Amino acid sequence: MKNFKSCRIDPGAYDIEMHKTVISCSDIGRVLGLDPYCTRRHLLEAKAEQKSVLDPSRLENDPFLRTCLAFGREMEPVARMWYTTTFMKPVSLLSMRPYTQNPRICGTIDGIDSDDTILEIKWRCYPNCLFAEPFEHVPYKYYLQLQGYLNLYEKENGVLLSCTLRNGTNIFKVTRDRSLWSNVVFALENFISAWDQASFLLRSGLQSVYKKFIHAYLMSKKDKDANTELVKMSMEKHCERPVHFC
Repeated sequence: MKNFKSCRIDPGAYDIEMHKTVISCSDIGRVLGLDPYCTRRHLLEAKAEQKSVLDPSRLENDPFLRTCLAFGREMEPVARMWYTTTFMKPVSLLSMRPYTQNPRICGTIDGIDSDDTILEIKWRCYPNCLFAEPFEHVPYKYYLQLQGYLNLYEKENGVLLSCTLRNGTNIFKVTRDRSLWSNVVFALENFISAWDQASFLLRSGLQSVYKKFIHAYLMSKKDKDANTELVKMSMEKHCERPVHFC
């Protein structure tokens, strides 16, 4: 626990290395089946085999994806500086925070301002970095990510900054939803249980059983629809409409 509390991790290194051993806030949408780019089954396979959720071969063969990841990482300090000068609120960085009830659930925020508001920064790159538009609505996976941070760091307010180079920034204010978090924790702990089972099968050399276990780890449409509705209801109460800044 001491190591979890004290370490400071470069965002790029965190994505690649820490995702192999913990459930991060960016994984919440995947566990709930609300990330269109990574299924729950794929996430389980990546955790069990201690590999990155981002396939190295995909990174190697997809220059656009590499550009987007590098762009977002390099531009985070720019967004923090813009926020500080726009709102006259200094932004600080904090160490990774584990969940007090289960240190395998953790997260690292992009920043926190002098009013204890957590920042989550998303630079848009599609269709390219010059012509991207800010989000008009918060994607479910990013809302869940920010809710995770609010509950891990025990803060009441957060903002999601959807930043672009030429088309301004949309800022969404989000407040902490403890009820949603209790449902999220239940889903995450069930996932961790499946993760442990899959890892045990691998360590025991039961490859065929492991593959069947992974293949069977699907999310039903009914469960996905229920999770979608749960998040929608939370967003209606805890996520404000965006404010645009040029």
